[in-house]
Amino acid sequence: MYYQFICHWDIVRYRAPNKVSWNLDKNRPNVGYAATVAAQCNP
Repeated sequence: MYYQFICHWDIVRYRAPNKVSWNLDKNRPNVGYAATVAAQCNP
């Protein structure tokens, strides 16, 4: 969930600044930052 949050903070807040929520998922696999970004924040 950490990398998903960082991905949203680094990317989504600029691409969709008016997005109401980011919907972080605690059950997402920990695949690292690069893989999370490659999966558009949803690995």
